[in-house]
Amino acid sequence: MQLRQSDLAGHLARTLLPVYLVTGDEPLQVLEAADAVRQAARERGHDTREVLEVGKGFDWDQLAAEAGSLSLFGDRRLLELRLASARPGTDGSEGDRRTTAPARPRTSCCSC
Repeated sequence: MQLRQSDLAGHLARTLLPVYLVTGDEPLQVLEAADAVRQAARERGHDTREVLEVGKGFDWDQLAAEAGSLSLFGDRRLLELRLASARPGTDGSEGDRRTTAPARPRTSCCSC
């Protein structure tokens, strides 16, 4: 489902999906949208946030490990994946596919 920035606040007031991909041409709008997802996740009990910076040589198994690990302080976490490029490559696409259906309640916020 694709959401416009103007529709995001209403959507997040109703529901929080397991995965969000935040992209755009305007860096400020991308930042604001990611902030809105983070705030909605906090309001729903996602009290721990893990940030993974994806660059050249990123180990995509680390993403799968983080998504599958339990939080020490709570059962809901926000896993944020920051992509340096809009193209994660073949390994990145496969790593993303393995991680987008987590067994435990969790939200992933991906920013390009």
